[in-house]
Order: sequence, then structure tokens, then C-alpha cells
Amino acid sequence: MCANTPCDEALIEWADEIFCMEEGHREALITLFPSLREKTIHVLHVPDIYLRNDHGLIPILRERLRPWLEER
Repeated sequence: MCANTPCDEALIEWADEIFCMEEGHREALITLFPSLREKTIHVLHVPDIYLRNDHGLIPILRERLRPWLEER
């Protein structure tokens, strides 16, 4: 669900915004951590069919995350 970093209360509290690949990931996180309802959660609508650091996934994530990366 969260790559090699397990999602826990401390990580949830630390995050200002949370990004999920699929709507199902968002729903699962909210079920596990009801306090997430107070956070901004973005769903990138990327199918969770890729392995970590998959060369096909990286450009998709860069494109989907561009609006947030350009703001900073």
C-alpha cells in the first residue's frame, strides 16, 4: 500500500497532503486511519499494476504529479 514505508499514525500526521494511485487505496487508508478525513487526499488514477521504480510508471507519476511539483 505504501511501498517500503508502512503507513502509520506518525506518517499520516506528518503529511500535509497524501497521494494515492487508485480510489481503492484512498478508501483503504481512510478505513485504517479515520483521521485522514481531515487531510487532502489526491487520487492519481494510475492502475496499481506496476512494480516499484518501474520504468513505465515513473513518467506517468511525473505527469500526474506535475501540478503539485510546479507549485513548489
